[in-house]
Amino acid sequence: KIYHIATGSVSIMHCGDERTVAYWREIAKKYIRFNREMQNLLNQKRDELIWGKRTLGVSIREGYIKLHNEQPDAIGAHPRQLQPEEMVKLVSTFMKDWDCEYVFFTCQTTEVKALFEETFGAKAICLDRKRYSYHDLQEGEFISRTPEEAFVIERDYITEIYLLSQCTSFLCSENSGSEAAFIMSNGYEHFKCVDLGMY
Repeated sequence: KIYHIATGSVSIMHCGDERTVAYWREIAKKYIRFNREMQNLLNQKRDELIWGKRTLGVSIREGYIKLHNEQPDAIGAHPRQLQPEEMVKLVSTFMKDWDCEYVFFTCQTTEVKALFEETFGAKAICLDRKRYSYHDLQEGEFISRTPEEAFVIERDYITEIYLLSQCTSFLCSENSGSEAAFIMSNGYEHFKCVDLGMY
């Protein structure tokens, strides 16, 4: 006999059982530990950017959109990502509905950073890190980097995920970074993951 096994990601973000979500958050607390230098950096960025503010965390991954547009065979059943312009519309709505004064957003491109800053002005907060234009974004390609460059990229990525986990509420499309932030959090006042199906 030939058995066909359905494959796909398992998302804690879509789990309706609070006990299961709590279980995985406890696992995350137990096993996701930062060294002292990294924890100090995370605390510093949290205090500098979002501490004491009612903040809507927003995760955007333009790279998956570009990869789908340019190399659709390479993306293989990855969850669809909301277009940045559509995300901005949702952010405007949910900032009001969820009583958030600020939006902390993660993105990959200079265009999306500019879009959020133009739309939300001083209420838009993001980590100061290197970003590329959409044209220069190299999603899905092997990029040779020095160990120092790779360290900075990963450090900044982890910092963004941690900051998303510390926000008051959270709005995202499905991707692994959003999943990590959700699991690392202590829970949000409000949460929405926009499910658009698969590429």
